[in-house]
Amino acid sequence: MTKNVNASLKRSFDAYLYAKNYDKAVQMGEEYLKVQSDDKAIIQNMAQVYGLKKENLVRAEQLIAKLDKNTQNKYIRKIASNQKKKKNWDVAITWYQKAQAIRSTSSNTKKIAICFEEKGDWTNAIKNYIKFMDEKGPGADCSNVALKLGKYYEDKGSTSRAISYYRKSIEGTQFKNNIAKKLMIMYYEASNYDSTLEMANLLKKKGKEDNDVIIYKARSMRQLGNNAEAKTEYQRLASNGKYKSEASQAIKSIDSE
Repeated sequence: MTKNVNASLKRSFDAYLYAKNYDKAVQMGEEYLKVQSDDKAIIQNMAQVYGLKKENLVRAEQLIAKLDKNTQNKYIRKIASNQKKKKNWDVAITWYQKAQAIRSTSSNTKKIAICFEEKGDWTNAIKNYIKFMDEKGPGADCSNVALKLGKYYEDKGSTSRAISYYRKSIEGTQFKNNIAKKLMIMYYEASNYDSTLEMANLLKKKGKEDNDVIIYKARSMRQLGNNAEAKTEYQRLASNGKYKSEASQAIKSIDSE
């Protein structure tokens, strides 16, 4: 008789779960677990259902604790992801941190950073974005995160850090012309003329050379004392464009020296 009741409860649980009638599903599931407390499949499904609602997370955690560590991690991350989708940032962060306590991954670190960013906590967002890049290690393509960090430090007025992260952002697969140009200008304003030329030549190599690139190239060559090369670049601008006047005056100055 007991077996029949258990089988009926389990079928009811599965049917309600399939129909997405979650309230009825957990009701049947709880009754079933009273007599069959070690059914891992039911425990996992129950944990996932409870994880859908913020107010049921305590019970979800109780059920997850009955599972092995690897499976715990899987369902904890599912709950964290679900809460992130619902924009329950603090709850999502807490659950991603629970996942980190079982097995720390760079993926979880990045998601924690995103949640902090979305809730406007830039101090902890930046801390976790930096941790993410450290975890990925040298050579990893972290272009988007590096770009985010570059902008953050530029807005804070920390030029050296901004340059460092902007540089990393264009070393990955997602080269951005506007960031390379920004770097070129930042290097020039920091009196780093060799690096200005490096960015100018990179833009030329990428087929993104324009008058702005040429003028910074010419100015840097002039600052480095390479007057003949600077003159060649200025001559490219002397006949037209917004830099015509500057180019003409620079050429006269070089010729008079």
